[in-house]
Amino acid sequence: MKRSLVVLAGLAALATVAPAQTSKPIGLSVRAGLLWPTSGFGREQGRTWFGLGAEFKLKDATFGMKDRASSGMLAISADYYGKGAATSVPVLLNYVGMQNEIYYSLGAGFAFNRDEVISAGIRQGRNKTDFAYGLGLGYNFQHGQNPLFVELRYFGSGNSNLNAFGAYIGVRL
Repeated sequence: MKRSLVVLAGLAALATVAPAQTSKPIGLSVRAGLLWPTSGFGREQGRTWFGLGAEFKLKDATFGMKDRASSGMLAISADYYGKGAATSVPVLLNYVGMQNEIYYSLGAGFAFNRDEVISAGIRQGRNKTDFAYGLGLGYNFQHGQNPLFVELRYFGSGNSNLNAFGAYIGVRL
């Protein structure tokens, strides 16, 4: 899990250095927001969690789209969310489809999860890597020179204790 946090911190560092070096978009999106867990264990840790993430465009992927207002891309993302004894770091390969300012995201990959289990009546911490997926729906808008976006996301995992809905705001670099 520490390795994933280092990768996420590195992506965030790139996000702050890159705008000073170039005026072209580099394909990086950085987001932060609030999440609401869907499981009882998750809500025991807190009804509202904090989350942050980054997504990097790998390549255009139009899959035969003829409409100029439509486009698509493949991207890789890393997020962190959680509270208390429950945290997740999903790393996903995503397809992002765009129609004008509205976009959607579908992704699958793995997550570095931390939660607790009860064994022999004692709560014990557990670290585990699980299958993960994510769904997102967002809206791009311009604020001055900064391309911003708002996004609703759902993170699912092989560990249902860490499933959550989120609302994010972010910037594209």
